[in-house]
Amino acid sequence: MDAQSVYTSLVRGIEEFNFDHTHIPSRLLLSCEGAVPVAVSPSGHVLIAAAQYGKGRVVVMSHEAYIKYELALFGPFVQNAIDWLKPHPDASVGVYELSNLRKFLVERGMKAKDVPSYDSTVEVLCCSAKKITQAEEVLQFVKGGGGLLIAGQAWHWSYSNSNLLSYPGNKVIRTTGIVFSSEIADRGVYKVPKKIPSSLITDVPVRSRMDAQSVYTSLVRGIEEFNFNYDHEPSRLLLTCEEAVPVAVSPSGHVLIAAVQYGKGRVIAMGHASYIQYELDDFERFVQNAIDWLKPHPDASVGVYKLSNLAKFLVERGIKAFDVPHYDRAVEVFCCNVHKITQAEEVLQFVKGGGGLLIAGHAWHWSSKNPKKESFLSYPGNKVIRATGIVFSSETAERGVHKVPKEIPSTSGFQP
Repeated sequence: MDAQSVYTSLVRGIEEFNFDHTHIPSRLLLSCEGAVPVAVSPSGHVLIAAAQYGKGRVVVMSHEAYIKYELALFGPFVQNAIDWLKPHPDASVGVYELSNLRKFLVERGMKAKDVPSYDSTVEVLCCSAKKITQAEEVLQFVKGGGGLLIAGQAWHWSYSNSNLLSYPGNKVIRTTGIVFSSEIADRGVYKVPKKIPSSLITDVPVRSRMDAQSVYTSLVRGIEEFNFNYDHEPSRLLLTCEEAVPVAVSPSGHVLIAAVQYGKGRVIAMGHASYIQYELDDFERFVQNAIDWLKPHPDASVGVYKLSNLAKFLVERGIKAFDVPHYDRAVEVFCCNVHKITQAEEVLQFVKGGGGLLIAGHAWHWSSKNPKKESFLSYPGNKVIRATGIVFSSETAERGVHKVPKEIPSTSGFQP
C-alpha cells in the first residue's frame, strides 16, 4: 500500500487535529521509507505517524492521553486507525490498560476487550507506550501480520532516564522507522492537508532492494574476525529499518559496523573513526571490501575528508582516491570522519542519487558534552545518516575480538 493511500485512509473525514491541550506530546522521529507522517505541526514536528512493518501495521501517537482521555476529539481518527490496522473487518482488538478506549470501541460495534498484557489471540493491540513490557513479542506480532496502536511521550520519562532507547515504547517500535523522542512537540490545532504533510525527516526514497545476506557476504569476504580491542571507545550503532544490515556485532548484540542501501546509493557506518584512520592494519580487508561495495562502478573516484591515512592507504592499493577539503560532488564515493562533516544535506542527497558513503565516528563523547541535545537529531553524523536506517547512539559499544559468522549476525536492536 503506497504512502499516500495509507495517509488518506487514516485521515478520512478529518479536517483538523487538535493538540491544543495541557497534555504535552513527544515529537516522533521518522527514519524509514515505510514511515508515514500523519499529523505534523507547521514547523515539521510529527505527532502521529504510521508504518507498515513486515506483514503488519503500526500507528503511533505522541501522547497516551489522546486515546485515553481525549477520545471526544480523537475518536474519528482512532476509528480510522483501527480500521486500517485490522487484517480483516472482523478482527479482534485487545486493549491494554486503556479502559476508556475499550469502551469507546465496543460502543461502536467493534470486537474489543481488555487484556492484562500482550495477548497473542487478538489481531490488533492498543497500548500505552510506557506500560508495555513484552517488547519483542509485540514486535514479532506486528511483523507476522498484527496491528498495533501505541501512544506515549518520552520527554518526561527522559528526565530520570538518560537512555532514550530503553523507553518502553521504543523497545517495541524500534525497527519500524518511528521513534519516540525526548523532545517536546509543538501543540496547536493543525489542518489536515489532502497530501502527506512534510516533516523534518520524511525525505526517505524508495530503496533499490538487495538481498541482505548478499550485502553482508560481500563486506566480510575473507574476514574471520573483527578486532575492536583498542583503547578507542566505539559508539553502538542502532538500526531503525529492516533494510539496515548489521556487519560487525558483539556477543551481546551491539552493532559496531552496519550497511544500508539508500535511494540509489549505499552507506557504511563504523562506530569509531580510528578504525579507518589509525587501525588500518586490522581493518585493511574490510575497508577494501567496503570501498568495492560502495563504488557505483569499478573505476569510481573516492574522496577522503579529514582522514589522511585512509587516503594514502587507498592510493597504495591502486584505488583512485584523493584528499578533499570538504564534500565534493565530483567524487563517487565519499569517506569522512563524523565529527568533521558539515554539509549534511548535500551528502545525504549525494547518496540518494547513487553515491557511496563510508562514515565513521562515535556519539557517546559528543552526548556527554551536549546533555540537553537529542543525539538522533543533533549529532553531526546523524544529521547525515539519520534517514538511512542507521543511527550513531550515545551508548558505548562492547569492545573485543568478534568472530565473523557466515550468516548475518543477530543484534539486540533497540534493547538496552
